[in-house]
Amino acid sequence: MFSALQLPTAQPLPRSMPVYICPSKALFAARIFAKAGTTTIKAWAAHQGEGDFNGTLVGARPAAGLQIGLKIRLASHEVVKVGREARKCTSSDDLRRRFRFALVRHPLRRAVSAYHDKVEVEQCNYPPFKWVCELPAAQRWPRFVEALYTNKFRDPHVAPLMEGISRTQLGPSPLHAVVKFEELDTWWPWILNCTRTRVPPAQRDLLHANAKPVEATAAPTDAYSAYFGDAGLLARLMHHYRDDMEAFGYAADEVADASVLARATVMLRNLRPRAPVNPARAPVLMLLAGAQARCFLARW
Repeated sequence: MFSALQLPTAQPLPRSMPVYICPSKALFAARIFAKAGTTTIKAWAAHQGEGDFNGTLVGARPAAGLQIGLKIRLASHEVVKVGREARKCTSSDDLRRRFRFALVRHPLRRAVSAYHDKVEVEQCNYPPFKWVCELPAAQRWPRFVEALYTNKFRDPHVAPLMEGISRTQLGPSPLHAVVKFEELDTWWPWILNCTRTRVPPAQRDLLHANAKPVEATAAPTDAYSAYFGDAGLLARLMHHYRDDMEAFGYAADEVADASVLARATVMLRNLRPRAPVNPARAPVLMLLAGAQARCFLARW
């Protein structure tokens, strides 16, 4: 068993700095954004014995994690319970020496996932979403989309990811790369090798996870298609998340029916113009793809 990384004493990160998951057995720093793979990264840290995670591990092997003392409830899916918080970067020096990346997700699926979890599953127990459940059921999704489009509702679960990434890129420790959550399985071995992991090969598997109970999240992706059946609402979502979709290479035809998308595209042209992009806020980042990948050689 590898011992935890001994970190030098340094100044704490300012409170305004973004949150990174920084495991002791791999020199990466994963920038955390809500509804974009956060639970999956925390679950991986938990399997290294240094995370606080209690959720569903999709596709986990029955014996996963037993070697490192994690408590697992064997069922159709395994649930990991550990008593320590996921390790975060504790100093600027710790952050600078790591391969820094952010996970992004299709912005339209991410918005629907947030709505589905907070409204349909949790019944608006999360305070910022309480106003949605005060509406008649038929009005909730349309009014929610309108509130996003008009910027009357702001919350980390639905905020465009380019906003946070742009701020990160202007800080003292910009990201080396952005990884699509949908492609994380493909890139995970590369990330671990690039960051000189000390995790034994048998424990490196990436286990996709969700913090909600299995029954609450059964086949959510299939249900998401119903949210994209209204061309007017789709156009507003496309408008609100256009920067994310352009920057990260996502398209609306990945989630919407062709006939609905055709009408939404026409409507999109008639929506209010967006504020011009400030070149100073445009981040320089590398979307991991094929030959573009360049390994940042982290050092123990």
